[in-house]
Amino acid sequence: MRVPEPDFPSSAGRPFRAPDPGLLARRDELAAAALAARACRVWMAARDVAGGRAFLAGVLDRPGAGRSRWRALALYGEGLLAYWQGEIGVSRARNEEALAIAEEHADDEALALAHVGLSRVLLEEGDHERAREHALAARRFAARLGTLMGQAPLHMEAQVARASATSVSCRCRATPTAG
Repeated sequence: MRVPEPDFPSSAGRPFRAPDPGLLARRDELAAAALAARACRVWMAARDVAGGRAFLAGVLDRPGAGRSRWRALALYGEGLLAYWQGEIGVSRARNEEALAIAEEHADDEALALAHVGLSRVLLEEGDHERAREHALAARRFAARLGTLMGQAPLHMEAQVARASATSVSCRCRATPTAG
C-alpha cells in the first residue's frame, strides 16, 4: 500500500511550489491573493516559515498588486511568519498595509487579524499602550465573527496586561463563590 505524501508544500524535506504561474501570468491577482491568503495557514500549521514566506512573496511582492480583502489576509499571514523569524520591521510593515487595505474594505476578519498583528509587533517593541489599543480593536472586530475568532485578540490583550503589569478590564462571567 502506497502512503500518500503530504499535500502541502515544504521548504524542509521536499521542494515547495510557488503560486500557480498561470494565475500570475494571466495577471489574475485576485485569485493569486486568495490562494496566498488561504494557503498561508498551511505553513503556519506546519511551522514552515521559510516555505510560507517564499510562497507568499510570489504574490505579495509583485508590482501593481490589487488591494483586495485577500491581499490583506495574506499580508497578515506573511507578517506573522516574519515575526516568527524575528523580522519585526517586516512584520510591522506587512500588518500596517493589511490594516490599511482592511479599512478600505471594512472587512471585519481582515481588520481583526491586522490589529492582532500590530498588537503583537508593538508588544515586542515595548509599546504596551498602543499594543493594548490594537488588541482591543481586534476584539471589537472579532466579536462580530464568533467565539473562535475572538481568541487571538483576547490572548494579545492578556499578553499586554501581563507585560505592562497593569490591570485590563476583562468581560468574563464571574462565578459567584460560596461564602
